[in-house]
Amino acid sequence: MQEKRKVSVLVPYRIINDSVHLFMQKRKKDHPRGGDMFGFFGGGIEESETPEEALMREIKEELNFIPHNFSLFKKYDLPATTYFSAAELHVFTLPVDEHFEQEITLNSEGQYGKWFSKNDYTQNKDFIAGSLFIMDELYNNILKT
Repeated sequence: MQEKRKVSVLVPYRIINDSVHLFMQKRKKDHPRGGDMFGFFGGGIEESETPEEALMREIKEELNFIPHNFSLFKKYDLPATTYFSAAELHVFTLPVDEHFEQEITLNSEGQYGKWFSKNDYTQNKDFIAGSLFIMDELYNNILKT
């Protein structure tokens, strides 16, 4: 049996008018995992890294940004899907302000970033790679934390 890939991802979010907005990246068309779809920022945990160390490295690489005050939302044990191999997924959240987009620079993995309200997400589910139940849990629980 193949060992699960270990992954850390960051979900920057803002609360606007009592509504949660999640920031996601539009992946490059040729990206091997959900190309030309929206997805989270982050990636694989290397053997000697903790999930938090991997998160810091990946976000520095992908956004040229050092996240502070992030917290573990939840750890998921995911089966393989159309876009991803089976994974142990560590989902971290980060509250950000209206200046966040000026503080980051997307690298070559992404085309651009976009804010998704729950309504935007509901209308665009076909364009989001990965396990949509995680998005549902994020929208339903961020305000409770």
